[in-house]
Amino acid sequence: MKFVDKDLLSVQEARILMEHAGEARKALALFDQEKLDFGVTAILDGIKGCLNELALKSAEETGYGNQRDKYRKNRYICEYLPEKLKAMRFVGIISEDREEKMMKVGVPLGIIAALTPSTNPVSTAVYQALIAVKSGNAIVFAPHERAAKTTGRALDILMEAAAEAGLPDGALSYLGTVTRQGTEELIGHPAVSLVIGTGVPEMTEAAKAAGKPFIYGGTVGSPAFIERTADIPKAVKAIVASRSFDCGIVPAAEQYIVTDS
Repeated sequence: MKFVDKDLLSVQEARILMEHAGEARKALALFDQEKLDFGVTAILDGIKGCLNELALKSAEETGYGNQRDKYRKNRYICEYLPEKLKAMRFVGIISEDREEKMMKVGVPLGIIAALTPSTNPVSTAVYQALIAVKSGNAIVFAPHERAAKTTGRALDILMEAAAEAGLPDGALSYLGTVTRQGTEELIGHPAVSLVIGTGVPEMTEAAKAAGKPFIYGGTVGSPAFIERTADIPKAVKAIVASRSFDCGIVPAAEQYIVTDS
């Protein structure tokens, strides 16, 4: 019988992925904004037809939320974010003031380590992949163990589309063997320039200890205030709709209500 140490395998994989991401970073540094935008469009086109399948897979694997609302979230990211990003520039000359003889020049950070949650495993991965490609950064994902298959499937689709669009190998990648030790190796790697943690509170201390710039997003105590002049039935309906969306697991969902007596 052959025994495999999953933790060591995950750590080794994290190191290999970072080496590939380092090579991708060098190649991406030569991409202009138009070429990066082409990559963004390509990976969106690649994932759009699979959003419902991924929503079902997400709900089944994690036991969180429901297929209908997860599909709506996935579709929202793929429709809203590209419109938001379309006119924005992140690399090369962003703006120029000839009178003051000044210009703003965008330079990629390098390599992003991204932690994705079990609650929104597809929409979060797509969002992070889009902003990384748009800004010319390589990104390595550490999926949540509870959603590893779903996130892996979504990223496989994105990676295939990225390769067809001419993005370098290693521009998008992920841990296939997911363990805490492998994730810690990933976020603590010297080549990582930024850690993004979305809805993975158990890794917050490790991310902070890595000493990297760290962006965290997660559930907070979101209040809803109903003022005395409000349309009460309309307010209550909106709060119930928000709080029940995807079985209430959205981080921004209302946590409590304060009313004006």
